[in-house]
Amino acid sequence: IFFRALFRVWLPEPRSMSTIQNLKHTLHMLEVEEYQLNELTEQRKKQAEIERQIEAMAGEFEERARQIQRQRDDLVLQNRLSREERDREIAEEEAQLQAHYAAIEARVKDEEYAQRAAAQKKRQAAQQRGRWL
Repeated sequence: IFFRALFRVWLPEPRSMSTIQNLKHTLHMLEVEEYQLNELTEQRKKQAEIERQIEAMAGEFEERARQIQRQRDDLVLQNRLSREERDREIAEEEAQLQAHYAAIEARVKDEEYAQRAAAQKKRQAAQQRGRWL
């Protein structure tokens, strides 16, 4: 851009413009181009800052997503462990109940056996009394 402006200075000047007017015009054109360059530079700086902010936000978002995934995995693991513990407790309680029911059933069978044995003894005693009579 700067070279274009210099090139314009060395072009043969139009017949209607004086050298001073030509130089003023060239200076004005250089000032306009400098302003445009400054604006473009500022825009690029702003764009670069926005891109840095976007990258930083993306990094924060990814880190937050990883943190949430870790928390989710931890909760799933805790849930699975607590469910397994609860299942173990239920199995233990069921085993205790089965043992208790088996003990009750054994006692009932023992009592039935004892009652049958007592009845058998009474019958035998009655039969023996019947023989003595």
